[in-house]
Amino acid sequence: MKIFISGVAGFIGMHMVLAYEGHTIVGVDNIQPYYDVKLKHERLAKCKDQKGFTFIQADVCDEAKMRELFARHQFDVIIHFGAQAGVRYSKKYPLEVFESNTMGFMVLAQCALDYKVPTMIYASSSSVYGHVNVGPFHEGMDVDHPSSVYALSKRANELSAQTLSMMGETTFIGCRFFSVIGPYGRPDMAYFKFAHAGATQKAITVYGDGSMKRDFTSVFDVCDIIKRLVEVAPHCNTRHTIVNIGATRPISVNTLIETLEKQLGITLIKTYEEASSIEVPLTHCDSTILESLIGPVHLTPFETSLEAFTTWFKEHKPYAYLDPFID
Repeated sequence: MKIFISGVAGFIGMHMVLAYEGHTIVGVDNIQPYYDVKLKHERLAKCKDQKGFTFIQADVCDEAKMRELFARHQFDVIIHFGAQAGVRYSKKYPLEVFESNTMGFMVLAQCALDYKVPTMIYASSSSVYGHVNVGPFHEGMDVDHPSSVYALSKRANELSAQTLSMMGETTFIGCRFFSVIGPYGRPDMAYFKFAHAGATQKAITVYGDGSMKRDFTSVFDVCDIIKRLVEVAPHCNTRHTIVNIGATRPISVNTLIETLEKQLGITLIKTYEEASSIEVPLTHCDSTILESLIGPVHLTPFETSLEAFTTWFKEHKPYAYLDPFID
């Protein structure tokens, strides 16, 4: 297959490239300095080691550049991860986040239609569910009350995909990811921030009392599931499908802290702040629709998923060369 992947210097993007070893991949990333770009270049170096991979530094919002690429390549699938991440960041910079995420999606979706790409898989987010206190979350729930501009941008992409799916032959599949974790993870995520703080003897900030729960999901599971979705996409009964991708087992922030302390052999210094209105109390994945499409899914236990990160963290010592992420 010839695959277009956006966001290849990002966390999931890098792992997706590595999961498609043996295929021809054109990867795009704008290396945006949302967090220390040294980590992005480190991820990119791993991608460049893979035979069949070509990197182009570009912004997916650049329509002319994207059309030039699609005119030169006949892609079998688009896997779109490139976006401005961060729920909290979107509170500070709402226009930047909304414009980047919605424009980037629309440019690639229109390229998919115009250049007759059979399948487009795109990253949505569990954040679209907003403030829900009882799980599990299923795709048929009300998602019209997003609690952040980041969530709003992802919901806008889902609605755009629904509309565009009626205008051509491309099959769109939106993936609502639930708190993805693993090696080379994002420094703005709680598990990475806590580990970095512990390794440098800095205090961590816990929002609320630590009882908030997240459905932490292995990046390796995510990549395996996406590959299976690509396989079944030609057989979908509809041109647009939304699926949850999560471990189906919510874990509290307090449990995350305790497990990090155990696996890293540290004691974290904790400070507590009131939770912001953008912080949702729970994420909890229902995978019924996903399994109806691809069959039974093996989901890695939280402790094992986190250990993949902590093992990498201890070996690579990213705290020694990466600037800490500041909200």
